[in-house]
Amino acid sequence: AIGNMPMGTAVDWHGLENFLASSDPGLQQAAIFALSQHQIKGSDKKIAGLLSSPEKTVRYAAAIALINYQNPDAVEVLKEIFALDYEPKKDEQNKIIGFNSAQIETIKLNALTALQKKPWTLLDQLIKDVAINDKNVKISTKAKEVLNLLKN
Repeated sequence: AIGNMPMGTAVDWHGLENFLASSDPGLQQAAIFALSQHQIKGSDKKIAGLLSSPEKTVRYAAAIALINYQNPDAVEVLKEIFALDYEPKKDEQNKIIGFNSAQIETIKLNALTALQKKPWTLLDQLIKDVAINDKNVKISTKAKEVLNLLKN
């Protein structure tokens, strides 16, 4: 809810940065989202520190959030996101390990939506590759929409 507060709302945003160091990935993601939505100055450096998190959900949230700051540190993790395979990996008991195909689609759509809101020409080639090569029609179509925005 704090991430959706109107711009200019008086909040101790830098106090929220403390949650980036939480052991709870959900709290980390909420703080990442709120700080990036409001593009709190200097927070991008702290969010960038989470790009190496062993927790994929945190790492991916950080990379997508850094689109708002156009922070080039996010590029490698964004490449990782767009390279995710839709075929879920399974363990010996045939249980899905990691993300399922719907979750992967959502992660990719979140990244593309962020790029649609904050066009970033540094990622032109990556977006072109996604538009051409992604197996999911929703993702390739969204990537084409983002590319059209970049042209204008």
